Amino acid sequence: MKHVVTQCPDISHREEMFLQAKSSNYRSILSMTEGLQAVTRWLIKYGKIEQFRVAGELAEDRTQRVRSQVLPELRESNSQSHDRCALEE
Repeated sequence: MKHVVTQCPDISHREEMFLQAKSSNYRSILSMTEGLQAVTRWLIKYGKIEQFRVAGELAEDRTQRVRSQVLPELRESNSQSHDRCALEE
């Protein structure tokens, strides 16, 4: 695992994970909740590990479903706000 987190050339965006973890020290990262979360998100998003690939696909699918539900509601809400402002003028 240490090689994957600190050195593996097959996984990109390691610097992004280090920034989110607020450390590039392997022991520090794995000893903090914030570090563990950053590593997990990074492996899901960019990892070549098969188990994480499925988790990444599920997360992406969930994000797309939420966006497809929320965006129309936001547009409708903004439209109603705009209509109210126009009436008040």
